[in-house]
Amino acid sequence: MPDEKQAPEPARFVKVESTFNNGAIEKATNELRLETYKQIQNCFLGLCMFFGLITLLMQQTDLHKQMTLVRQTLLRAPEDAHTISRLAALNTQLDQMPEAELLYKPNQALIKKYNQAPDESSAHAR
Repeated sequence: MPDEKQAPEPARFVKVESTFNNGAIEKATNELRLETYKQIQNCFLGLCMFFGLITLLMQQTDLHKQMTLVRQTLLRAPEDAHTISRLAALNTQLDQMPEAELLYKPNQALIKKYNQAPDESSAHAR
């Protein structure tokens, strides 16, 4: 029976020769870290693409609304040859160019004028 008052034996470190002492742990840690960075980067790129697509969809919806407004104005415009030809040219340009807003702004006053024209013509008809 060993003496119970005897001090415990101090811990000894034993050098173990294995593949882990050849830098495999550090290499695996670095590979894991690199893989984590790649996954974070892929998530970030995915989010950027998602928000970019949402932005494009919103712009496309706004463009469609503006094109619809111009076409409705063209249908309701009075029989003024100059005005109809300008609106027809604008309608053609809208079909050819995705930047309808650039075309819409200069002609906005004309569109507003002829949006009010059916109201005035219906008042004269009464």
